[in-house]
Amino acid sequence: MFFDLLVLSKQLPIIDYGTTFDRNVGVDSDDIVQKCNQNEQLLVSVHVCGEASQLSRNAAFQLMKDRTLVPESIADDLREDMLALEYKWTPNLSGLQCAPEEDLQVLRFLYAWGAFHSGRSQ
Repeated sequence: MFFDLLVLSKQLPIIDYGTTFDRNVGVDSDDIVQKCNQNEQLLVSVHVCGEASQLSRNAAFQLMKDRTLVPESIADDLREDMLALEYKWTPNLSGLQCAPEEDLQVLRFLYAWGAFHSGRSQ
């Protein structure tokens, strides 16, 4: 889907990018958006808040509660890919039961997937 957006869209939404941006790289996330938009507006900052944010969060939590267990081989592959891609988003999952850190990595990914897909169906 990302590739399709990249090829077929004139603009790409950057959804709350500053929330997850690694500030240790030495630049600000707004600087990146500004540099990309110098000649043409390629990136559009989108901020999700209020009721839309809460609806998406609730739907993602419900999807996670209803999920079946991820097979360990897939979870291992997912952790490996997340490590290679330096996936560092750590959303607050306090609404779920406690889990070991290695399971939280997979849960964070599932949460992001659930939040994204619940927003698409509305």
